[in-house]
Amino acid sequence: MALSHDAGSAADAFFDGASPEGRARYGDIQLIGQGAYSVVARAVDKHKNIPVAIKRISEVFYDAHEAKKVLREIRLLRDFRHPNIIWLHALVPPASMETSAHPRP
Repeated sequence: MALSHDAGSAADAFFDGASPEGRARYGDIQLIGQGAYSVVARAVDKHKNIPVAIKRISEVFYDAHEAKKVLREIRLLRDFRHPNIIWLHALVPPASMETSAHPRP
């Protein structure tokens, strides 16, 4: 099921805390999976008019160990160029550090 930015709710929840530029760049968002610390959505990059996968990582700045794992993944995706491996097109920064580091219960 596609999520519309106009309809709000689920698409807004997916982009909660993301910069306004990041929210505006992607459309036709469809949630396709989730893991221990991330949610993945399929979307269309409105700037390049191409389909993309967006990985939303929660609590990325909560502790140094998790941040290092995320940075390692970003570097690998940025540097790989192979037809069977996705590559990094862009990063959507958080609107502020407060929205990216919610305390764990």
